[in-house]
This record gives sequence, C-alpha cells and structure tokens, in this order.
Amino acid sequence: MHRDHGKQILNVENLSYKNEAGVYLFKDVTFTLMPGEKMVVLSNDDIAKTKLLEIISGVTKPTEGTVTW
Repeated sequence: MHRDHGKQILNVENLSYKNEAGVYLFKDVTFTLMPGEKMVVLSNDDIAKTKLLEIISGVTKPTEGTVTW
C-alpha cells in the first residue's frame, strides 16, 4: 500500500461504544496517527481497550464515530 508522505495513517473521530447493557465503555475518543508516530492505549478496563482495538481493526462496529485508515 502506498501513502503520500505526511498523510495520516489512522484517524479516529468521536468514537463511542455502548455495551449490551447500554453502558458506555468509552465515549468521544478522537486521535490522529501520522507516519512514524507510536501510540499506547492505557486503561484500567481491559474490556474497553479490547473493544477499542476491535473497532479500529474493523471487527466490531462503534456505537458512534468513525475510523479512517
């Protein structure tokens, strides 16, 4: 895959996810990852971290928001 230099690799905007009980695991997550940047996901809630990564990878759909590669 070719990307032009300076273009974002990943853009996450206003990402939110509600579980089956209607409780938000996270709400309004927004960030942009540029070439060469690294990111760490920190949380006390392992389920929320896993769900965020599932949404970013396309395995799960968010309740709200967008993920653009």
